[in-house]
Amino acid sequence: MFCGPFYGHRPFHYGRIDRAIALANAFRCPLVICGDGTGGRELDEFQARSRDAGVPITVARYNGKRNTHGDAISAAAVVAAEFPRTETAYLVTDWYHVPRATIRLAHRLRRRGFSHVTVMPSPVWDHLRDGLRRLPGEMLGSWHALLRLPQPPKRSRSLRHRSLARRLLGIRRVG
Repeated sequence: MFCGPFYGHRPFHYGRIDRAIALANAFRCPLVICGDGTGGRELDEFQARSRDAGVPITVARYNGKRNTHGDAISAAAVVAAEFPRTETAYLVTDWYHVPRATIRLAHRLRRRGFSHVTVMPSPVWDHLRDGLRRLPGEMLGSWHALLRLPQPPKRSRSLRHRSLARRLLGIRRVG
């Protein structure tokens, strides 16, 4: 299972897909790719990369919502429709994105009647500096997911939301 955030204008990020390919080959399991903020261009590239690496079954789903919640909906739909005997879903994403992505995917699987599926996160430890910058917002998003609140619109994730997340986490601003 593979989900990951979009890195804007940067070139394709291969850390997540390479980890997902390694897991799919090691456990001889299908690879479901969700999460693309480029309108499907990354999915095509990642699907070709997994095929070249010898992954026997690769399913790619593009969700126009371009967010973690939409990716979880897509991944759960694929599991329900194409892999109903699944017992474990390996979730590959960036380290700072693991809590929110895991909560969202487990919730969506439960809503489809797959409460027996265990979501096993497999974090990728790239982009440490970028991750530290995003961490307060990710933790706030995790709280929203745990409390089953809708994600706040990106425009409202202002300094007010970031300062709330920092207070909850006990993080102080330096400088």
